[in-house]
Amino acid sequence: MNSGRRVNRCDLTSTLRSTSDERTSPSGRLSRLLCASANAHKLGEIRDILVDLPLEILSLEDFPDFSPPPEDGASYVENALLKARAAFLATAIPSFSDDTGLMVEVLGGAPGLYSNRYAANDPARRRKLLLALAGLPSEERHAIFHCTIAFVWTGGEETFTGSVEGIIAECERGGGGFGYDPLFLVPAMNCTYAEMSNTEKNHCSHRAAALRSFRSWLESSGLLQTPPA
Repeated sequence: MNSGRRVNRCDLTSTLRSTSDERTSPSGRLSRLLCASANAHKLGEIRDILVDLPLEILSLEDFPDFSPPPEDGASYVENALLKARAAFLATAIPSFSDDTGLMVEVLGGAPGLYSNRYAANDPARRRKLLLALAGLPSEERHAIFHCTIAFVWTGGEETFTGSVEGIIAECERGGGGFGYDPLFLVPAMNCTYAEMSNTEKNHCSHRAAALRSFRSWLESSGLLQTPPA
């Protein structure tokens, strides 16, 4: 499992810098973050990993009138930034978003950036992937699950990444998780994401790696409120 951080600072606009509605404490430290997603499964993983930070984690469920922008970027970083920027501009709450993709080597990296648009829904996406790999042995089913998280606030922008190597199983395994989880087999654990407990998945997944990098940065940034002694 690999994780990393890429710095991409920018001045969003003088208007944003003068916004008085940004959700910070009187000391200027963050009191809440907005996760630019309404995916209940994803939000559960995110809240589990960030659970003991002194922050309230909001989601797009709290802003039903907000419409996320189309994910038409040319990279995971671009897509994650598109969503985080839009959420921050709409709410003035420091916002983060992720873009995730499953890259299968024998398919030239597909579905990749289009993982969520590979077919109409999760079951259809899994069926399409299994058909594309039908008859191939395990050594030709290598894949990488990748996640990029973008964070946008008045101080600029930060991005964080995580990735995990695995194998696409020959059939769906397990009843947990979501998306491609029943197909993504982690060899070191000899099980798919969908066969893992929440604790196990949140220890080894691509999103967990990116979130831990994000969490580590938050803890060292000076932006968090200090709990009372």
